[in-house]
Amino acid sequence: MRQRFDRIRDGLWGLLPATVRRWIPNTLVGYCLINLFTFSTDMGLLTLCYRVFRLPYGVSVSTGYIIALGLAYVLNRALNFESHSPVGGELVRYVIVVVVNYTVLVLGFSWLLHRVGVQFQLARLCAATAEAIFMYTMMRFVVFRRG
Repeated sequence: MRQRFDRIRDGLWGLLPATVRRWIPNTLVGYCLINLFTFSTDMGLLTLCYRVFRLPYGVSVSTGYIIALGLAYVLNRALNFESHSPVGGELVRYVIVVVVNYTVLVLGFSWLLHRVGVQFQLARLCAATAEAIFMYTMMRFVVFRRG
């Protein structure tokens, strides 16, 4: 699985023009691949919880997010950032980053958009865009930082 991921990630990265590759690391492409998958999981669970089970919006967002969050950490650690550091320190940094992200962007920003009348899935999509930028930056430079 690791080799297949590397081939796909690096193959897509290689399709970028050389001038763009100087500014965009292959880990950003890998992050996008992993997080497209985990975001699809998040959105599917949000829709299921909110529409089918009629759970409150905050509970629905939280359920999808927490499950996708764990999956994203494991996949990014193993496949994308290839971390061999002890899990303890990384996990503490990850939890802090996630709490800030979750409070400000996932709940705060998506709730605000939903509250002002933006359709619930579009509100979550807008928040996810801001979240993606924040989370990649934090994962690359804080959580999975290299010595």
